[in-house]
Amino acid sequence: MKAKKLIAVLVTAVLGICMLAGVFALTACGDPSWKVSEDGSVTATLVKEGSGYKLSVEGSGAVSVTGKAPWTKYADKIHSIIIKEGVTAIGDNAFSTVKADYAVLPNSVRTVGANVFGDGTKIFATSEDTTYNGEYEEIYAYSEEVPATNDRYWQSDKSKQNIFDFNNPDELFEAEGKYWHYGDNGAASWDKINVLFIGNSFTYRNGISDPTTGVAGIFDNIATGLGQRVETYMITGPGWHIADHAKATDTCGKQVDNLLRARQFDYIVLQEHSTNPLEKYDNFLGGVKAFKEKIEETQENAHVYLYETWGSPHSAPSFGGTVPIMERRLREKYTSAGEECGFDVSYIGKAFTDIYLHNDSIYLWDTDNRHQGYSGAYLSACVHAASMLGLDVRDTEFEVEEQYANSAPAKKLTSEDYAALRESAYNVVNDSEYNVDTDLTEA
Repeated sequence: MKAKKLIAVLVTAVLGICMLAGVFALTACGDPSWKVSEDGSVTATLVKEGSGYKLSVEGSGAVSVTGKAPWTKYADKIHSIIIKEGVTAIGDNAFSTVKADYAVLPNSVRTVGANVFGDGTKIFATSEDTTYNGEYEEIYAYSEEVPATNDRYWQSDKSKQNIFDFNNPDELFEAEGKYWHYGDNGAASWDKINVLFIGNSFTYRNGISDPTTGVAGIFDNIATGLGQRVETYMITGPGWHIADHAKATDTCGKQVDNLLRARQFDYIVLQEHSTNPLEKYDNFLGGVKAFKEKIEETQENAHVYLYETWGSPHSAPSFGGTVPIMERRLREKYTSAGEECGFDVSYIGKAFTDIYLHNDSIYLWDTDNRHQGYSGAYLSACVHAASMLGLDVRDTEFEVEEQYANSAPAKKLTSEDYAALRESAYNVVNDSEYNVDTDLTEA
């Protein structure tokens, strides 16, 4: 009996302490909760999550918070607000003091009052029928699949119009759309990643000269398949150099210059003429430096990658004698330029050498033995996706673009070939000690 009385006294004491602390209701005195509706039918519970909290709101009826919010002292540590199905409305100022990253609204919420959420809180809406009585800019619509983007591919000798209407730069931003979904770690926004490829035929070809796809198109498909919302741009001209693209008066440079001034990019990829780093390194480096200045002038947070090209059976006799030696020399030049300008390098050529030495049944080049075939374009795209976006490209299920499914570039590759290309790309990007130069002897 004494033990039972002691337990009762302790429980009463703990509850009393919690009540004195301002907690209206308690879940084992661990998760504080409060009634947040006039009739008591809706409850808000503070749940520990990582280094902070989430505020979970459930019940039936309207949320109404008057005066000082009971969770005010936790406001800076609440990362999310999760409204459960059954809540029908949220009154003015309900969560205005909370600095949450996002709030999830279920289908049942039909009305949201004024000043409900704090500045910067993303509203993840499930229903399109919800009425908002205040000014909210951060409303995201639910999309289970990766939302479509407006990719743009421009090639100097094929495209008849500018990459966008220079007289109407707002055209680039029409129908942007904001979306969210449930990811592995809960609710998340589909943040759009803008990527710009600048180069020549080593970018736009993929076994077929097609200005609507190329390496950039395969990259976009791989990234989308792995859950990234990527909007991909490509500006190319046959035989173009980086220094050409950097000139605002150049055919391609005009497109680049206007696009950089109208659009902010997360990633920019620069691809040089295939042999220029070896023949005219100063010209190559000068072009890279010119772009550095142009990008710093127009872009806030663009991450720049140099696109290392490859050795080829056609060109190798003039640049080292073998494909691997030509590529190693190219790699050294790209690495040097990247280090001098503070740019990263996407080591496509290194992956080409890896396949050339260890999977000789896969031929990476087109019939001219210089440009990339579909296999080479696919390998390039995998390296870009792994380098820039940090994706594990071994997990991609994407293999061939639909329009080429029955054409020669696709028929040449088996599922085992695709797996080998993905594995090579992954190793080259992620293993700093991955060596493809073993036993290379220069001529």
